[in-house]
Amino acid sequence: MMQGITHMASIIEKIDKMYEAHTQDEVEAWMLEQRDRLQFDDANVRDYIAVCNELGSFYRERSRYGESIHNYGQALEKTVELFGTRRVHEYAVLLINEAGTYRYQRDFARALANYAEAQEILESLGLQDSYEYASLLNNMALTLQDKGGEPERALQLATTSHSIMRRVFSGQAQEAISLVNLAAMALRANDLDKARTYAQRAVAIYDALGKTSGHYPAAINIEATVALKSGNLQAALEGFMRSAAFTKKNFGENRDYASALMNMSLVYQMMGDQKMAAEYAQRAAEIKGSFQ
Repeated sequence: MMQGITHMASIIEKIDKMYEAHTQDEVEAWMLEQRDRLQFDDANVRDYIAVCNELGSFYRERSRYGESIHNYGQALEKTVELFGTRRVHEYAVLLINEAGTYRYQRDFARALANYAEAQEILESLGLQDSYEYASLLNNMALTLQDKGGEPERALQLATTSHSIMRRVFSGQAQEAISLVNLAAMALRANDLDKARTYAQRAVAIYDALGKTSGHYPAAINIEATVALKSGNLQAALEGFMRSAAFTKKNFGENRDYASALMNMSLVYQMMGDQKMAAEYAQRAAEIKGSFQ
């Protein structure tokens, strides 16, 4: 075991503290500085992997997908150098994280290939009851849902994932993530009652935990969409506004933020306020255009 491997927890704690006390630009600059400092430091390879992994997530949530993939790639490469094999828990986790960015890019083939490899690794290690395995199934279900064509398999994966999450992580953020996925699938099937129930349960968990998850606005968005489909325009507008505000504050004006603005535009249009509808639609288009 290489010297410095036990330091990874401390650098993750430092990153968490940076998020609490600094702006997004300051957090990004600090992580880039740490990445460059650690890149050729053989005594602290795990710290380098941890920073690259965090940068991958940071850029994904801000719709900067090329930078996300680059940093996950660096982390994967160093993990193989560290362990001398791809068949370790750490490598599987990075594959899952990188696949999330491929999914956002709608590169479903690469995402599913990552998930298949990660699943094989985790099963070979006997980790079928772990958070990582449940997360893998959950994200595979999301990818299949986005890709289309296999709704039954997607639902089966999501249900299995939720079963693990509920058994092992009841009332925690991990369970809420699986509830958001089930809510999204119910919404797509136009089962508004189930979608509302799942989303409300997820929001309740996030509220109890302090609204810190990146999945929180997705749960709010589903609640708002159910309200919209049920004809409650005011509740829908308030929900989309909450989702937009949380996303902008925590992740900047990314694609999810633009989608929330488009939803608000739709509600204003249905309310008969064409001026506000046009303003939000134009702003959403500007943001989406900036990522092309």
